[in-house]
Amino acid sequence: MEDWDKQQIIGFSKKTKKRKETPIVLPDTILPVIKFICENGNGDKFIHINKDNFYKRYYACLERAECRKLAPYSCRHTTGTALDTAEIPIAIVKEIMRHTKITSTAKYIHPDSSNMLTAANKARPAKEV
Repeated sequence: MEDWDKQQIIGFSKKTKKRKETPIVLPDTILPVIKFICENGNGDKFIHINKDNFYKRYYACLERAECRKLAPYSCRHTTGTALDTAEIPIAIVKEIMRHTKITSTAKYIHPDSSNMLTAANKARPAKEV
């Protein structure tokens, strides 16, 4: 079920109770795309495309966006990492990703050395007592 005013999809998941109960939030940048797909489909599937055509279009899209070639499931890892890089608290990242445990969320966050350097540079030396 879509709630366009709240920018979310509710009750969408086959995997876990948490995912069924927690809405998928739709950021401003992706909302028009998802809304278009939902309003122009016939209702029995989110998107009508066979597996071969999906992968062909998916990888062509990555190339146009100048993204490295990653499997579609890697999008969850990219999302976790992007949210972490934007300094979103991990408790909120956990909810966005619809995880039950923060330990699951942590597995989807992959900081690179530039993130580590930025964090280390924010550290302040302890004051001498």
